[in-house]
Amino acid sequence: MNMNVMNRNASRSIGWFLITGLFIVPVSFVQADEPATGSRSASAKAVVPAAAESEDAPSLPAWLEETPTLEGDVHRWPVRSQPASTPEMSRQLLQVQSRAAVETYLEQLLDSPDAAASLRPDDAWIADHLAPDRVWHGEVRRGEEVLYESAGVLLFDEQDRVWLREQWRAHLVDGRLKRVALLAIPTVLLAIVLLSVASQWAYRVEQRRATV
Repeated sequence: MNMNVMNRNASRSIGWFLITGLFIVPVSFVQADEPATGSRSASAKAVVPAAAESEDAPSLPAWLEETPTLEGDVHRWPVRSQPASTPEMSRQLLQVQSRAAVETYLEQLLDSPDAAASLRPDDAWIADHLAPDRVWHGEVRRGEEVLYESAGVLLFDEQDRVWLREQWRAHLVDGRLKRVALLAIPTVLLAIVLLSVASQWAYRVEQRRATV
């Protein structure tokens, strides 16, 4: 009788152990998988700053990507300032870049490295050749810092090119006249000296004749 009771108790213990194990083992597997899920979420969060940085890039106008050209009825020269700390400074830098672009344009158009220094276009003339519908002012983000940029397009039509060539020819003619004048001055001075010497010699000859 006691042996039967002991067998029944042993069977109950083994059955309870098996039932309990069925629940404990899956729970341990679930707990072991939880850190992997956490690591995936952390890696997903690490991608967010890169996406934010790409959103901070300025949306530049398409015409700013054009290359300067000396062809066609209208010559187009895009210009762009360097990043600046204030909008006012970016506009000033755009003026500097515009002047540099005009000087390069003159040197290439007139085929002379002295063209820009000789013609010297003023700021008003340069500003008049910035296309009013091709002026852009935007922000550039570098991390948490906000900078500003400005851009535009210089336009030179056929009338501008005719005027520039006329101004260049007038400058060349004026330069030749100045060189001729510089060469003529020594000749004129030499002639004056010779006339002075000749007049003195003639005066002395007359004086000698009068005393004889």
